[in-house]
Amino acid sequence: ETPLTRDKKLKLLVGGRAGLNDFIFSAIDRLKNTQSRFVDGTVKLRYSANEKNIFTLSGFYSKDFYQIDLLNAFGGIVADQNQNDYFTLNGSAEWLKIFNDKMSLQTRLVTSNHEPKILFPQSDSENVIEYKSQIQYSSVQSTLDYLGDGGHHLSGGLQLIRYDLSPGALNPGGATSVTNVTLEDEQAIEASLFAEDEWTVSDKFKLSLGLRFTQFSQLGAGEQRTYSSQDVIDDGTFVSAETFGKGETMQTYSGLEPRLGLSYQLSSKMSLKAAYALNRQYLQNIYNATTPLPSSRWKVSDNNIVPQQAQLFSGGLYLLPGEGKYELSLEGYYRSTDNLLEYKPGADFFLNPTVETDVVQGEGQAYGIE
Repeated sequence: ETPLTRDKKLKLLVGGRAGLNDFIFSAIDRLKNTQSRFVDGTVKLRYSANEKNIFTLSGFYSKDFYQIDLLNAFGGIVADQNQNDYFTLNGSAEWLKIFNDKMSLQTRLVTSNHEPKILFPQSDSENVIEYKSQIQYSSVQSTLDYLGDGGHHLSGGLQLIRYDLSPGALNPGGATSVTNVTLEDEQAIEASLFAEDEWTVSDKFKLSLGLRFTQFSQLGAGEQRTYSSQDVIDDGTFVSAETFGKGETMQTYSGLEPRLGLSYQLSSKMSLKAAYALNRQYLQNIYNATTPLPSSRWKVSDNNIVPQQAQLFSGGLYLLPGEGKYELSLEGYYRSTDNLLEYKPGADFFLNPTVETDVVQGEGQAYGIE
């Protein structure tokens, strides 16, 4: 990792790592066909045009590969080795505009691309069967920050997110016994408006108030399936399917997400904290626990799989005994979740074009003390 400085206005940081364990595994007879290696790199460029305009560019690349010498049946595919190949490429651009000592504007562009692959090299053949998926995330966010009078620290802004998913594609290569399958791509956008006030009421009491409005839309091209009962979604209750063109709105959800946090200093070494937050989750991750390989798929909310909504309550007591070198705390939380996603017994999501028939949604609760 090396910082390179051209002048006081421009700073460049470049870092990288690589790991290769194949030669270690080859020395152990039962691991001689096991492989593991990775490489990643980071670059960050910071340019201070002047005291009030700072620009930052950053990028991250990673490539991971490992092979296990284990016989697995996966969607009717049998191979002597299973190979996992993961690729990630992220980038961001940021502009910080400082108006004065009290107000600034930060605008950030983010893009992310993750492509996992599972490879099945065929026995006594050079053919490799490939299963891959992809998730692309793009976001633009602009936040205005203002340090007001009376202990108020105000911030607010907007964010726009674009999701592009490829749930799964199976390429059999030259294998005649395996069918070429590609699941339908999914697209969605999420728009948000948010505001927050971090208020220092007194030397002992701090209050944080936040409110966020989000709107999520599933976009075409795609197919929207309708069932006669939302309580029982399976092949037997299927009614019809409607096809949407590229860019057409297929389904929309929206709602408010309030947040509240408070902190009270009982003494110089003791404080109380409490918080409440409501959140919606529009992007789902579905995984199959019965498959002996790391297979999971992303899924946008649609007319059948509705967004999960969670309310979280938390609180705690914090102590700094003695000279303050250590901290003791007692924290508790309670979370209630609506539309919690669960999986039917024996569910198999591998290349399933109607994944909604293998899941159910209900209510959930979680609580704990630490």
